[in-house]
Amino acid sequence: MQGAFKMAEVMGYQWSSWRKYPRVIPEKDRPVVAEVDDAITPAVVDVRDISEGGIDLELAEDMPEQCIDQELPLSVSLPAPINKTIRARGRVRHIEGRRVGVRFAELKPTDVDSLREYVQYLSKNESWLTKLRRRWWGNF
Repeated sequence: MQGAFKMAEVMGYQWSSWRKYPRVIPEKDRPVVAEVDDAITPAVVDVRDISEGGIDLELAEDMPEQCIDQELPLSVSLPAPINKTIRARGRVRHIEGRRVGVRFAELKPTDVDSLREYVQYLSKNESWLTKLRRRWWGNF
C-alpha cells in the first residue's frame, strides 16, 4: 500500500499524514512569481511548488544553513485565472543548497482563499500524466 501513497504523491495528491496542504507545481507558461522583499538582498526567485501552507523556492545562490527559522518577507504573484499578488511573511523551514522551503507565517484570510483556489484550479486542470511528468522532469 505504501507504493500507492507514493504514486499519489508523485501525481500531486498528498495523502500521507505529514502533508497538511496539497502542493502544486506552477505551469511553465503561467508561472507563480515570488519576490523576496528583503531590503538587503531583494530578488525575484523561481517557484518550484506552492501550497496554502508554504512555498518551495529556488534561489540564484546557496542560502547558508544558519538562515533556518529566519523570517522572510515575500510577494507572491499568482497567475491567471487568480491574478492576485499576495504579500506574506514566511519562515525558512529547510535549505538544500539553492532550494529553500518557506512556511507561510502570516497570511490574510483572503490570501489563504486565493492560494487554495489556485491549488484547486491546477489540481483539477492537470492530467495525472502531466503531474507525473512535472514531478519527474520538472517544468516542461
